[in-house]
Amino acid sequence: MKILALINEERVRAHYKPEELPADFELCVYTGPGDNASIAAFCPDADAIFCDAVAKVDADLMSKLPKLKLIESEGVAFNLIDTEAADERKIFVCNAAGVNSKSVAEQTVLLMLAVLRRLCEGDDEVRAGRQINAKTQFINEGLTELGDCRVGFVGFGAISKCTARLLKPFGCRMSTYSVPEPTEEELSECGVESVSFDELLGVCDIISIHVPVNRFTENMFNREAIAKMKPGAILINTSRGEITDQEALAEAIKAGKLRAGIDTLSPEPVTKDNPVLSAGYGVTLSPHIAGVTSGVFVRSHKWFWENAMAVSRGELPKNIVGRWKGEE
Repeated sequence: MKILALINEERVRAHYKPEELPADFELCVYTGPGDNASIAAFCPDADAIFCDAVAKVDADLMSKLPKLKLIESEGVAFNLIDTEAADERKIFVCNAAGVNSKSVAEQTVLLMLAVLRRLCEGDDEVRAGRQINAKTQFINEGLTELGDCRVGFVGFGAISKCTARLLKPFGCRMSTYSVPEPTEEELSECGVESVSFDELLGVCDIISIHVPVNRFTENMFNREAIAKMKPGAILINTSRGEITDQEALAEAIKAGKLRAGIDTLSPEPVTKDNPVLSAGYGVTLSPHIAGVTSGVFVRSHKWFWENAMAVSRGELPKNIVGRWKGEE
C-alpha cells in the first residue's frame, strides 16, 4: 500500500514506524509545489492520502489517483476534502475526531482566563516597568473570576463536553446551543443546559465556538449575531476562523462591545491586514495551536496507520465522515 502524505515531513516521519507496518507499505512524503498535477505525478499509484487538516484534496486530485481508497485528515477538520467527489469514487474519508478534545479544551480555558485577567496587557506593562500602574488600573476597572461567568458553548461535541468538565470546578453556569440537540444524559453529566441560539447570545458572559466549518456555520458570528451578544461578553474561538466575520469581530472589539480569545483566524496563513490584528488588547491571540500538542499527533498518526492497515485488509476504517461507508 502506498501512502501519499501531504503533511510536514518532519512531523509525519517522527510518527512513522515501518517496523510495525506490513512490509509492502510505502510512505511517500510530498514536499513540492501545491498544484495537483505535481502531487499526482509524485505518487500516481497512491492508495491513501494522509493530509494536514488545512491541505486541499479536491475532485481533480482524486481523478489523477486511480487507486485511491482512503483520505484521512490529520486533524478534526475535513472541510477542504471534497467528500462528495470521494463518495462518487467510493473513497473513504476519515478524520481524527476526538483525538484532540482534551488539548483544545485546555486551550479554550486558557484563553478564557487570559482574557478575563488581561494577561497579555499585564505582561507588557510589567516588562515596561509599569507594574504598580497596571495593578492599580486593573483593580479600579475590575477583574472577573471565571466562576462568576455564564459560559455558552456553540456546538456540543467532544471538545465542548471536555471543556465543560474542566470548567465544572470553577463553578460556572453553563449553557449550549447545538444541532443536533444533546441528550438529557449528556447535558446532566456535564452540568450544562440547552438553550436557543438567541438566548445564548443574549445571556452568556463567555461564548465558546465548537462547530465545524460548513455552509451553515460559515460567518455564523456575523454583525447580526455579534450585535445580540451581551455587552462586554467574551467570544472564544478555538474552532475555525471562517465561523466569524473578521471585519465584524474587529469592529466590535475596537468599539468595546466585546472581548475575544482567538486561536484561529481567516484566512490562514494569517495576513498582516487581518482587521482583528489591530484590535489591541481587546483580543488575545494564539497561533492555532489548540489541537497540536505532541500527544495529539501521537494519537492521530497511530489512528491513521491503523485505518490504512484496515483498508488494506478490506475492512472498514474508523471515523468515516463521508457518505461512502463500504456498502453499495
